[in-house]
Amino acid sequence: VKFALLPQGMDPDDLIRAQGSEAMSAVLAQARPLADILWMRETAGGTFDTPEKRAELEGRMRQLTSAISDETVRRHYQQDLKNRLEAFFGASRGAGQRKGGDTVRRGAASRRFAVSDSLATSGLVRSAGIGGHTTAMPPLRDAALIVGIVNHPALLNDFFEEIAELRFAHPQVARLHAVILDAMATRDTLDRQHVAIAVEQAGQKAFCDELCLMCAKSLEWHVSDSAAYEDAREGWQQALHLHHRAMTLHTELRAAERAFAEQGTQETYERLLLIRDEMLSARGTEVQIAGFGLSSGRPLKPL
Repeated sequence: VKFALLPQGMDPDDLIRAQGSEAMSAVLAQARPLADILWMRETAGGTFDTPEKRAELEGRMRQLTSAISDETVRRHYQQDLKNRLEAFFGASRGAGQRKGGDTVRRGAASRRFAVSDSLATSGLVRSAGIGGHTTAMPPLRDAALIVGIVNHPALLNDFFEEIAELRFAHPQVARLHAVILDAMATRDTLDRQHVAIAVEQAGQKAFCDELCLMCAKSLEWHVSDSAAYEDAREGWQQALHLHHRAMTLHTELRAAERAFAEQGTQETYERLLLIRDEMLSARGTEVQIAGFGLSSGRPLKPL
């Protein structure tokens, strides 16, 4: 038995309607085994900073495994939960281990805590991979990259290889990206009208309009069709850099998720939080380039 954890507030129909069948396939691919779910249920939101609380958790785990009727399965569950407890509390419950005449502490000595219910069911702990998003709309920076190309097709001439190699998590953004590349393959150059026709013929106009509105309400002004190309180019290049950084962070996040699932320690949990904070910080980064915006008639901002 495995458990596929859906984004909060969504059932399978909601997810497929919002993000397509690929998103549902990604959720199913990340289904968690029963042992993971039991561990999450018993530790979610808990603070285990006293011997009594740790003993209580261990007692609940022992009670759970004792209810398994098959002796072999019961033994393996007992070993699995024992390993998780030792990693969570520290090997030998924080006992000192001699090494070179010094006492080395293993594990965190005093404070142990577990993820909350909301974190346990979020994309942070549930492996979302690069393709896992829990909202119907894509990240703003992905939207800005696509809208920038739609409104400034000259970017295809300056950054064709970079654009061709782009990978997007959101299925609809990926489809829109493919539509633009297909249109480029049929012509030597593209202008806004050609791109608009290709997008409409592919049935992507409504979604593209949503992305444009999303960018218009944000700091991504440089992707609008009214922005000067010099600003659009500088802003798009910076967005590309931040997009690649976000992809790297997603890779680091997956590694941190695996470490947390295997060890469940405070250190691995804090690593998750550190990466999450860096991802949130990257999302709020605005382009900071000397003279950026002057070509579009925007006032110069101090760096």
